[in-house]
Amino acid sequence: MNIVFDHHAFCLQRVGGISRYFCELAARLPLREGVRAQVLAPLHRNALLAASDARTVGRYVPLPQGAYGPLMALDFVATRLVAADERSIVHETFYTWTKSNGARGPRVTTVHDMIHERFRGHFSRWDDTAARKRRSIDRADRVLCVSETTRRDLLERQSIAEEKVAVVHHGCTLATPCALDPSLTDRPFVLYVGTRDGYKNFEAFVEAFASSAALARDAKVIAFGGGPLSRRELDHARAHKLTERSLAQLGGDDSVLAALYGAARATVVPSLYEGFGLPVVEAMTAGCPVAIANRGALPEVAGGAAEEFDPEDRESMRAAIERVFFDDARREALIAKGRARAQRFSWDRCTDETLAQYRVLW
Repeated sequence: MNIVFDHHAFCLQRVGGISRYFCELAARLPLREGVRAQVLAPLHRNALLAASDARTVGRYVPLPQGAYGPLMALDFVATRLVAADERSIVHETFYTWTKSNGARGPRVTTVHDMIHERFRGHFSRWDDTAARKRRSIDRADRVLCVSETTRRDLLERQSIAEEKVAVVHHGCTLATPCALDPSLTDRPFVLYVGTRDGYKNFEAFVEAFASSAALARDAKVIAFGGGPLSRRELDHARAHKLTERSLAQLGGDDSVLAALYGAARATVVPSLYEGFGLPVVEAMTAGCPVAIANRGALPEVAGGAAEEFDPEDRESMRAAIERVFFDDARREALIAKGRARAQRFSWDRCTDETLAQYRVLW
């Protein structure tokens, strides 16, 4: 069996969850008997692929975010000239209007969430992700969803044969933690991971945190990733009596994130919707207790091993964070449950279940 992964995710992202997912698959699949896998990306800007063991037809070009358009165009032309074996399976790594390359054979696409369909107003009117997603799904012979929640939302919102869709959960690995700057851990902290706009519900989280006199006095929030705090975010925090000492943003690589999970008193995921929610599994893997919104795929992924709250109820969120932060017995119970739950989300398991779906087409 020959599997080909196209170039799209690796031109769009320098790093990121989607490209990591495909790097893990492409590196692990050739370890299975009778399977050959390669990434067809003549030019790409993805640091994860450059460091991966995945067999790649192409080379890394360390260009900035704005350069992905020209890379896409060059790769589209180059890969249209490539005709893989007719029995190859092509796994498209992101949504496109047309077939991503000249390879022939069955097509597979992965749907990570239905956020653009459920929260259309949170995106630019020029954002055509939902339309490209529909086109990719229509031409796919097999559609993989990263959660049962995403599968259900897809079937509700798009006309597609149910037997064509399968669920394969993500895996999770953590990097070796680095040493943190002591100034970061001068106070116990609650960790927030990822982008902070719209449906991520970050401002509501800040309000819930600030509404707790005990948390505002004794703790702080560290937001990892998502870029520096904006003027609006800083003004919003000040309006709720949070100082710069109580709210910080930090970037860095996977070793920094792993260290933050290990040092945090709690990780909070307040999103109004997630198609999976990788920070939940990452935190559990690191032994960090988690408080999550009771929406989207978050409860499905947590499997009862997290404190849940209503993300539209500040009091519910505040109380959940306080329980995880201050109640040592509850913390220990969540840590034990979380470690056990996280063992279900390995990349080897994800690879084997994905391979089983490829075999349906073989």
